[in-house]
Amino acid sequence: MDQMIMDICDLYEHKFPVQITYVPLHSTQEHAVVTQELIDSIVKTGFPIFLAEKERVEDSHHHGEWILPIRLQLKVVGLLWVMFTSGKKIPFNEIEQVVAMIETYLSMEEKQRQYTVENRKLRQELKGFLEFEDKPLLLLDRQGIVTECSAGVQTVLGLNRSRLLGETIERLTSEKVKIDVTNVFKPSFQTVEMKLEGKREKWHVQIKPTYVQGEVVSFMIKFLKKETNQFKQSKDLLYSFQDIIGSSEAIHFAREMARRIAGQDITILLRGESGTGKEMFAQAVHRESQRAQGPFVAINCAAIPDNLLESELFGYESGAFTGAQRQGKAGRFELAHGGTIFLDEIGDMSLHLQAKLLRVLQERKVERVGGTQSVYVDVRIIAATHRNLEEMVQKKTFREDLYYRLNVIPITIPPVRERKEDLPILIEYFMKRLSNKEKKQPKYFSKDAYDLIFRYPWPGNVREIVNMVEHVIYLETGDLITADSLPAYLKIKEGKSTSQLQINVAPHGEESFKQQVLHLLDVYGRHTEGKKRIAKEMGISLPTLYRRLKKLKIR
Repeated sequence: MDQMIMDICDLYEHKFPVQITYVPLHSTQEHAVVTQELIDSIVKTGFPIFLAEKERVEDSHHHGEWILPIRLQLKVVGLLWVMFTSGKKIPFNEIEQVVAMIETYLSMEEKQRQYTVENRKLRQELKGFLEFEDKPLLLLDRQGIVTECSAGVQTVLGLNRSRLLGETIERLTSEKVKIDVTNVFKPSFQTVEMKLEGKREKWHVQIKPTYVQGEVVSFMIKFLKKETNQFKQSKDLLYSFQDIIGSSEAIHFAREMARRIAGQDITILLRGESGTGKEMFAQAVHRESQRAQGPFVAINCAAIPDNLLESELFGYESGAFTGAQRQGKAGRFELAHGGTIFLDEIGDMSLHLQAKLLRVLQERKVERVGGTQSVYVDVRIIAATHRNLEEMVQKKTFREDLYYRLNVIPITIPPVRERKEDLPILIEYFMKRLSNKEKKQPKYFSKDAYDLIFRYPWPGNVREIVNMVEHVIYLETGDLITADSLPAYLKIKEGKSTSQLQINVAPHGEESFKQQVLHLLDVYGRHTEGKKRIAKEMGISLPTLYRRLKKLKIR
């Protein structure tokens, strides 16, 4: 008999003059009173049976007995034999309480048994699933002990299942970079150093806790990517929000908005003219995000021909096209796994690639060119454009569904002409930075130089300011920058464009044209859209511009 049932029976034997015995229905032990005939009768009718004293006269201490059914889920599973040892009457409800307590206990035991069976079944199913799971996953209990692992994690870590199960995460990681799962209460990204059979490897991981009734009961660790030098930048090499210079209201608003949403794992669309610092914003957001330990991968969608951009973004399989590497190649999305991908000039992407990008945003999967298998990628997308996407959506040159997917958090970066109060700060910042780089003494600008600087519209924005500062650092021999020291294109007359000024200042000729075009390429960019703007600015057709560039061997 179960010890708990014995304790219940003993409790009532001490309380009342009775002797109580529980007889399981399928017990092989014979009982003097609970015969097979009585068992069959009670199971058939479901009613208790009372045996009067006269039926047991040979027992002088016997004053009658009850045989009651014990049920579990409405089915009789045992009998309770209650014999009265005195003539004192005992309320029947007291006997029913014994029955109720035993039935409650048996019900709890059955639930525990079913839970154990179900838990064993689920563990077997989980084990079977993980044996075929390519993603590298570790399951830990709340003490950080490995309870299960996937085939993928055995492959990437080079340790078999028996080696991993029962191991603590502290013993698998080095003392330098540990995972403290006990302090993880929401999904987080970390970089850890694994101690693997005598060697150490750094991995980017995601830790996700599992909750039951509000309490953390287990953790899942997903190994995202082994740290390599490719696309891995030290935080010191990335721009931060401190590098976004300016005190004007316009730049302050954009900077603070980006800072507020940096920690949220959400898509951002940076909008602004060429040269306003969109990639600087993207790097600063990545640096302040949960993915800061992961890679930051940038690609300019306008700088790569459409037929090559697809393989650059999504990768390709072996033999996908002529000239493809034999082993295939991972695309930028795969390389950015666990980190951030920055898609610059997203408005220049073809409709075909827009459709593939939409799938990545929706399903977090990429399919390599020439491949049939989808590859899971965990990336944050930051896109940027100088184009009017709303107008493009109206003209059907940009997908409306992709527009809404990207335009979750739009941040507009103001051009320099809308924040000219920041010009002295920007010039001073770049002067100190570039002078230190070239090991030169910083130079200072005179009032007449600043008068020209403030009148100039700065179509190339911050990038053009950097070019101007570099110009005077290299060419001005003195410490004071006057109006005469500034590049010729800054000496603009009100109402004239940059190209009009240069054509008036310098005599016509190939060298003059070359210098003019090189400057405008720096201002507007070398992509197709930039060259269109240059051709328009110079008053020539785009084909003519391309022919002149080819002749001058300018790419």
